[in-house]
Amino acid sequence: MKGLWRKIRGLGGKDSLAASAAFDPAWEPHLERNVVLYGGLSAAKKERLRARVVEFLGSKSFEGCGGLELTEEMMVTVAGTASLLMMNRPGPLFPALFTVLLYPSVFRARYVEETDSGIVHESAPETLGESWESGSVILAWDAVRPGDRNHTLGQNIILHEFAHQLDLDDGAEDGAPKLDSREAQRTWAQVFQEAFEERKWMRRMGHRCVLDDYAATHPAEFFAVSTEVFFERPARLERTFPRLYSELKRYFRFDPASVAGVDKR
Repeated sequence: MKGLWRKIRGLGGKDSLAASAAFDPAWEPHLERNVVLYGGLSAAKKERLRARVVEFLGSKSFEGCGGLELTEEMMVTVAGTASLLMMNRPGPLFPALFTVLLYPSVFRARYVEETDSGIVHESAPETLGESWESGSVILAWDAVRPGDRNHTLGQNIILHEFAHQLDLDDGAEDGAPKLDSREAQRTWAQVFQEAFEERKWMRRMGHRCVLDDYAATHPAEFFAVSTEVFFERPARLERTFPRLYSELKRYFRFDPASVAGVDKR
């Protein structure tokens, strides 16, 4: 970790990093091995993503938690995967985000809730990832690296939690990120509401779907799960929810289904 930050800060510090820092070729294998779709991107898109990785590493801090010792692979993997979401979108990367916290495995997040009657409930469920409005994303490393993931294709905790950061960009975690116009907002609301209702119906009927059952629990989770699948299983998402896929393609300004070597199942 210290070596990585020495290299970055020696190129001008956080304020000037995006304009002056260079991508370290030693990071390339981490992107090739751990970042979905990276190997199939065109040379121009790879260059764009690498620039976003440099920007991410210069503007966000990382902390190892639960005894985890941070490595370059961990930071570059998170930065590369998260930056896929903003590879073709304008503006700064996740401006409300300051810190990425990495745990070695599942962690417990403590919640305190007070009911209208004044009763306080505390809980500490195990989780693999969280996105906080206060400027932090928390991830379990063994759920992040593809070789360690115990999930089926289509699930990606980095994409999921950073989709929540995009959702929060307009001030509300409601499944609708900041969009360019009122017309775009109306179209998004219509398409996503229809798809969300269809997914809830499928859950009630016990039907299997490319979007897992968690997508049916809340509009914010529907957007986050849809984002995971958009990048991990684009062809199947496009077949199952074509209008939803078109909206995501318009928002991310990217068509994962066209990437060389993408999973077509």
